[in-house]
Amino acid sequence: MTELLAKPAPNTSFWTPAQEPPAGTAAPPKDGKPIPSLFQPVKIRGLELHNRLLVAPMGMSSGNHNSSVTPFHFAMLGSMILHGPGLTFIEATAVSPEGRATVHDCGLWSDEQKIGIQLAHAGRKGSLSPLWLAGRGVVPKAAGGHAEDVIAPSAIPYVEEEKPAKWNVDSKANGTAVPNGRNVLITVTSRWTNYI
Repeated sequence: MTELLAKPAPNTSFWTPAQEPPAGTAAPPKDGKPIPSLFQPVKIRGLELHNRLLVAPMGMSSGNHNSSVTPFHFAMLGSMILHGPGLTFIEATAVSPEGRATVHDCGLWSDEQKIGIQLAHAGRKGSLSPLWLAGRGVVPKAAGGHAEDVIAPSAIPYVEEEKPAKWNVDSKANGTAVPNGRNVLITVTSRWTNYI
């Protein structure tokens, strides 16, 4: 009778059924051919993945008011993880409020924001409305954006007709924006290296 009961997954603090074989594992081919490389384990430095399927980072523009992940991220990513990819990235995550592509991008400039991420800085694409809103316009500070604080490598705006009055351009006259952006990336990376 016990063969009809699910076994618990090892190393979990709650009950969940063990997946045997784990999701993302290929069944041995019936024709005797080897398992395709896509479903074979791979080791990258100290990280061993059970297959070579990866979920790439996506820009979902679904962070909350302080650019933290929301239940949406857990539901969306959880549904993908259940299928067993070897590695899953969440969406591109900004290193500073001014580095967000949209005002709802996730961020990592506060200790409240804890996630596994792809670091990002939007540059001239910063402070835009989410993709699904018509017009792809620039969101001003009065509406919760950071258009007046966008840092860009040149004066060429991403959305020409919406160029804010103040545009932080890194040029020979003002060579501080890019080094400051680099310092922000270093600070954020240093903050989270103890979690790796």
